[in-house]
Amino acid sequence: MSVINIKAIGAKNLKSVTTFERQDPYLTLEISPTDLSILDFVKNVQKTQVHEDGGRSATWNENFVFEVQDHTKVTLTLAVFNDNYRKDDMIGRVRVDLAPIFAKHAMDEIFEETIQLVDQSNVSKTAGNIMLTLQWHNEAMRIKEDASVNSALTELEKVKRELEEAKAAATKAAEVKCEA
Repeated sequence: MSVINIKAIGAKNLKSVTTFERQDPYLTLEISPTDLSILDFVKNVQKTQVHEDGGRSATWNENFVFEVQDHTKVTLTLAVFNDNYRKDDMIGRVRVDLAPIFAKHAMDEIFEETIQLVDQSNVSKTAGNIMLTLQWHNEAMRIKEDASVNSALTELEKVKRELEEAKAAATKAAEVKCEA
């Protein structure tokens, strides 16, 4: 089991989808399998709070946690919408294969990524930039590492006891020698 931590920091240079008022952007984050033939994958969608009157930029600073079978076999879909009382308007969307990103970073390392949104009405244009921090860790690896650490600590305790016993025996031998 892998855990992916994502912090949605904010967005800049968002495409404007409103005419008269300032946009109220929010971000949706969806984790799905890279291999769409995987049937037992539970779709996981989360979203930020709306940045009221954010306009062409937004600040969220919100943390999200996703549990997945394998962090190297998932895709992150990001979509920014303008909150609207009738129907929310999509500002932009992008799908990102996380495997190449995670391959560049060590487990538990927190790193920042800026990801370009694609304008859905003209895919050759960008619709803004999303700033995120990401981090992953593998629970099985962490359990194995914890077991190795615990084993090493047990071994150190054993050596410590042996040294204490040897010291006590040497002290007793020195006392006996002094008495004689």
